[in-house]
Amino acid sequence: MATFETSAATSSSKASSDIGPSDRHGELLDDAHKRSIRLPTAVKVTYLLEKLGPRVTAAALGLSDARPLRRWSSGELEPRSETVEDRLRILYQVVFAVAEAYGPAAASGFIRSANPQLNDDAILLLLRGDDVLDQEKRIIAATRSFISE
Repeated sequence: MATFETSAATSSSKASSDIGPSDRHGELLDDAHKRSIRLPTAVKVTYLLEKLGPRVTAAALGLSDARPLRRWSSGELEPRSETVEDRLRILYQVVFAVAEAYGPAAASGFIRSANPQLNDDAILLLLRGDDVLDQEKRIIAATRSFISE
C-alpha cells in the first residue's frame, strides 16, 4: 500500500504542474472515491481517527460511542451493518478529498457545519440518517463544489 501512496503522490505532483486547480481537485475526488472502495476498513477508520478524532468519527457513523472504532482500526472487527459501511465509505471519501485540498481542520469543519448546498444540513447529520445512499449524490456534489472553489 505504501507503494500506491508514494506512486500516487509522485504522479500527482508531476501532473499538478500540467493541470489547473479545478482539474487537480477533480482528481482528488476521483482518488478519494477509489481509495474509499479499495482500502480496508482498518485503514479508513485509522485515517478518520487521525483527521477527525474519535468523537466526530463516531457521530458521523451513527455510533453511540467510539469504542468500536479502536477494534475496527486494529482490524480485529469489521462493522456489522451495511449502513455503517456505507457511511464509512462516504465519510472517508469526503474527508480525504477535503483534507488533501485544505487540511484536516477544514475537513472537520466541512462535515460538521451547515452547508448551503444541502439545505443548511451538516454532512455529519445527513450521514447519520437511514437514507445515507439517497444522500450520497448530494454530499459528493457539495464536496466537489467546496474543493473546486
